[in-house]
Amino acid sequence: MLRQNNICEDASTNRQYTLRKNKSLIKQFFDSKQYLYQADRKVAHVHVVNDIYLIHGHHKTMFKGVKKKFNNKLEFASYIESNELYFEKAKQLSLF
Repeated sequence: MLRQNNICEDASTNRQYTLRKNKSLIKQFFDSKQYLYQADRKVAHVHVVNDIYLIHGHHKTMFKGVKKKFNNKLEFASYIESNELYFEKAKQLSLF
């Protein structure tokens, strides 16, 4: 019976670790969201989790239904360059 309790405690500890890790990954997923543009039109967005780039296309664009995964920055950069995509340009703040 002692052995079963140890197994249960180990499983509980593993479950808690997995939940904490998943929360961290979910936070990375949503915090890293950036939009991709093509000809001044928002066509997709990107999430970066553990150096993996995930592109999700937007509705009513040529990227509708597109879901791509890139395992490194070089592959991702090559894809966005070949499709003439770019990130939103930083907006400049002015006082007047």
